[in-house]
Amino acid sequence: METTVDRDLPVEEHPYYKDYLSKFNHDREWELIYPKGWEKCFFDWNLLALLIFGSFLKNVSYKLELDRAWALNPQGKPRVHLIFQIRDDEASNIKPLDEYRFTQAVQQIRIFTEEQIGNYELAAEDDDCSEYEEEKAKRLRIFELEVKSVMAYAKVCMSI
Repeated sequence: METTVDRDLPVEEHPYYKDYLSKFNHDREWELIYPKGWEKCFFDWNLLALLIFGSFLKNVSYKLELDRAWALNPQGKPRVHLIFQIRDDEASNIKPLDEYRFTQAVQQIRIFTEEQIGNYELAAEDDDCSEYEEEKAKRLRIFELEVKSVMAYAKVCMSI
């Protein structure tokens, strides 16, 4: 494992992306809802979602929620909201990803990217990176359970 991350590489070429974040694949069975009007924006909303899914931060949590309009009239892939929470000592911010303003999203992507780079570099320096691997496996299990839950609800909606 390389001990540093080349920050000049495109994010998709970074080892933490290839070996970890890319496993949070969500574009096959369901569609994540992003902010309106940002579809043609240069900002990578998908990357932000992957960073949230893979975050080790203890003050960050998320849930996937089936879109109410889709549930009432299921057509095409299930549409899903990513609702995430960031807690600190003073307050808790719970907001769906599709309600984030661009500047908020840019700030979050910086924070989560630095976290992933830091986690990767710390694990690379440690001869026994089992804690890092265990945390990655835990985050992937949480994601899989969220997906199973939202997809089970979507199947119920499609059968009605």
